[in-house]
Amino acid sequence: MRQIISTLLICYTGFLVKADIIPNPIRVKGIVAAHAVNIQMESEVVTVDLYKDSSFVACVFNMRNLDKAQDVEIGFPLINFYLWGDDTEFVNPKTKNSFEVMVKGNRINKVNIYIPQNLTSIISQSYSNQRYDLLRNYTNQNKPWYLWKVHFNKNEGLSIVVKYRLPCGSLKSNRFFNYLLSTGAAWAGPITNASVIVNLKDIPADQIIGVSPSKHLKRTRQKLIWNFTNLEPSLNEDIDIKYETVKSSYQAYLNKLPDIYVDDKKLLMSEPQNILSQKAADVVADINVLNKSAAHKNGAFIIYTKAYAFKRFKKKIKEINRSTWKAITKENVSTIMKNFQLDTNGIAVADDGFFRAITKTGALTFKKAEVKHSENNKKKITISF
Repeated sequence: MRQIISTLLICYTGFLVKADIIPNPIRVKGIVAAHAVNIQMESEVVTVDLYKDSSFVACVFNMRNLDKAQDVEIGFPLINFYLWGDDTEFVNPKTKNSFEVMVKGNRINKVNIYIPQNLTSIISQSYSNQRYDLLRNYTNQNKPWYLWKVHFNKNEGLSIVVKYRLPCGSLKSNRFFNYLLSTGAAWAGPITNASVIVNLKDIPADQIIGVSPSKHLKRTRQKLIWNFTNLEPSLNEDIDIKYETVKSSYQAYLNKLPDIYVDDKKLLMSEPQNILSQKAADVVADINVLNKSAAHKNGAFIIYTKAYAFKRFKKKIKEINRSTWKAITKENVSTIMKNFQLDTNGIAVADDGFFRAITKTGALTFKKAEVKHSENNKKKITISF
């Protein structure tokens, strides 16, 4: 459903929230082990200096080896990997020097960059247009990683510090910063204490347009602070900060968007996840588009789930012919097309068009509804306008 709705809305308006020409890799993650290990992340402290166009991040991970002495290869995603710019930008010395690792107070000088073989093949393509198309389809595959080795003595606790700079995440509507605490779930046991401190450097507090999670959050005009105890990280704890670069620009953007209704309820485009929460199989493929009008100055999209559309359809039939309604009242979205065929004004509707037919504009203006027998062992619902 995400693909269906996003594609249709983008094609119609050109204004829907979507990424600029970056694959949104700017979702900052913690460290992970290259292989499963019995090592606990006892605490995690993340300090972020957040600017409008960039951020500086310092992470302190206090680790405890719960096993015998071992060498562990630790990785951190190379978040400066973009679709645009020099093809080798993410492996050049400048990029590498923007990332620093310290273990027990000593800088790790041997930090390798792992590049998956299929990515190496893509960036070696001779034509830039072909490279770009291939990289666009590479979004959900393995990205380059920083890798380094750390030795743990038996039951040893040690501190790993990671520092790096990165540009802001950017959408058409706003900019954003993410930190994924959920990656800490890869280590053994819960994180005893975890803190994320975000210092707002040149972003006024009133230009912050969204912050999550709200739980465990403390806010001041210059800071956003989360403190967790005995954290078993999940997606619910991932940090997400959205902000505008110019006061009121986000609202001005929203004012240009079409109205969107799902099951006759207007949704705010500031919360697009509400639109994308339905499963694709539950959504009617046809989405009615209303042109600009006095009521909808930017147009509107009318979207129905199949369950809601069928409920409306049965309610209309009940008003017209109760015997027809009784014949279908126990049917649901899974059974109706197996047991019934739909005819409108004497024209048979294909099975895969049933829900589109009952949701299109004017679909509920029919005056007659009857159930008849058909030749294919299905009963026939006939409606007449």
